[in-house]
Formats: sequence, C-alpha cells, structure tokens
Amino acid sequence: MSLQEVLARIRSSLAPTNEESAKFKIIAPILGSLGWDMFGPQVLLEYSVGDKKAGGRVDIALKGSRGVVALIEAKAPGTDLKGHVGQVLGYAFHEGVDICVLTTGLQWWLYLPLQKGQPEERKFRVLNIIDDPVEELADDLRAFLSNDALESGEALSQAERVLQAQRKRALLNEKIPSIWHTMIEEADEELLEVISRRIYSEVNLRPDKEQIVAMLKGQPVMAAPTTKPTLKKPTLKGKSTTPIGSPPGRPTGMVLFGKRYPIKSNIDGLMTLAEVLLDRDPDAFSRLLELRGRKRQFVSRDPAQLFSARRVGTSEYFLDDNLSGETIWRRAGLFLRHLGHKESDLEVLFG
Repeated sequence: MSLQEVLARIRSSLAPTNEESAKFKIIAPILGSLGWDMFGPQVLLEYSVGDKKAGGRVDIALKGSRGVVALIEAKAPGTDLKGHVGQVLGYAFHEGVDICVLTTGLQWWLYLPLQKGQPEERKFRVLNIIDDPVEELADDLRAFLSNDALESGEALSQAERVLQAQRKRALLNEKIPSIWHTMIEEADEELLEVISRRIYSEVNLRPDKEQIVAMLKGQPVMAAPTTKPTLKKPTLKGKSTTPIGSPPGRPTGMVLFGKRYPIKSNIDGLMTLAEVLLDRDPDAFSRLLELRGRKRQFVSRDPAQLFSARRVGTSEYFLDDNLSGETIWRRAGLFLRHLGHKESDLEVLFG
C-alpha cells in the first residue's frame, strides 16, 4: 500500500482513543510505508536513552547503518504536546540524533534537536494528518522520515534548509512592522516622495506632507490640496510669477547668477545648477557632500548610495534624479544656501 493510500485510510477511520492505538493504527503503518520494517532490527521500540537516573525510554528509535538516526515519542490523541517537548528534545540531544518527532499520530511536530535556540526555534515542521493535503503530507514524511532520506543524510540537509527559511521569515515578520512604524513616525522622505508622486500622477494634485503623514497614521486628513500648489523661493518667471512649488508645467529656462540657461525639465534645471556651481568653485561644491536626508546623501561620489543616480557633467559627482518638481527646486535652494549664495540668485522660467 502506498503512503498516500495509508494516509487516506487513516483519515477515513475513527481517531484512535489512546497512545497504543495511535502507535498501532497510525504511526506503524506510516513508518512501514516509509521503508521501515516494524518487525526488523531498524525499528527499536521502548528504546532506552541515558542512564538509569537521568535517562528514560523513547517510544520508537529508527536505526540506520551509522546508528540511531531519529527518535519518535508518541502521546495519546488529544494530548497537548507543548508539555512534552522538553522530554523528546532531551532524549534526542542525549542520543545525539539529528531529527526527533513528537506525535499523537494525528499531529506530528518535527525538530532539529542539536540546533541552537529555544525549543520552538528548533521546530521545523508541523504536520496535521487530518487537515493537510495528502500529497504534501506524503512529500514531507518522505523527505524527513523515510529510511532512504535519513540514511543518506538528505533528511537533515532538507530540514536545515527549511528551518533556515523559517527563521528568515520570522525575522522579516518581526522587523517589517517596526521598520514601517519608524518610516511613518519619522516621516521618511523617500516614502513621502513616492506617495506624493503617485497621488499627483493620478489626480494632478500635490498633497502636503502633513496630509500624507496623517493618512499613514490613520488620522483624519484635515485639509484638501489645491491644484498646482505653490511654495517658497526661488521665484518663477514667465507666464507664472508665483513662488515655486509644484511647478506649473515644464520649465523652459532658468536664470542663475544673471545668466540664462535653457532647460527642458525640472531635473534638467537641477543638473544645470549643479554643473554651474561645480564650475564656479569645485572646492566649495564638495561641501554639498555634507547634505543628506534621513537615509541618503543629496550629492555623492558613489552612485550606489543614491536611489537613482545621474552624473553631474563629466565629474565624479552624482545627484539623485528620482525627485518630484517640488523637491528638485527645494533642493536647488538648499544647494545655493549651503554654498553661501541667495535663493534669489536663481529664477526658473516657464512658457
């Protein structure tokens, strides 16, 4: 009878009422389908572990060519297995086996007893004979408890891979909420920028920082944004003379230190500004390396340090070009101030 057929028969039968019945009706048929002869020398029942004072007897020991390769401790169906984990781990650790099992026949908890960590951190698989898909149950039982897998050492290798993957998932489950909470509480600039750009692309409205933060925190968004809002300096000239904010369309040029430069986009303006500042005073320009947000520099010699890098002319410097128009011109004003210039030294032209 195949393992799948054995599992199907167990699922269609009445649940055993005690430990001995579970061993006879469930555990023994499963082990038989996994290549273990229940009446041969490889299956040791009531196997003694340790000395008379500190040892005990484990229900089933599976023996390979190199000695005992797995221990199985059985309990009556319905037993709370949590109270018996220490027992089976102690047996397994003392015997030096790589894999041990705590089971009621219907529930199977599989452990790597020699791994570091608390008992729960050494559990690599939980199998539910009644509820889990039969194919998945069969695959897991073969992978971790079959004669061939335990004898070859592949069961241990596979179990270690599973446990490592579980620990990585557990770490992510632990860290992601705290990182997200920090990004919200500290108003992470990159996150706000991404959300702002997406909103602007959808409805042509630029939300305030406070609105985005309120939304992220689940608080009421008190004010509504206005179409094409305005901010502070530097000033715009041309069809619009309002202070710069989310720019009203594409810029056509800019006037910097009294000289006019043609530009085709907001980022083109920031790159032109950087090239002019670098050309005017290369030593002073290096001071822009001091400027940074919460996570990244605004100017860097290493493009890998930026979200989306663009080289300043042919120099060794790079700027982040994945920015909204509002952020670009705010950053332009910051560059000017940091190098001792006035924001009014820059005028952006439209139309």
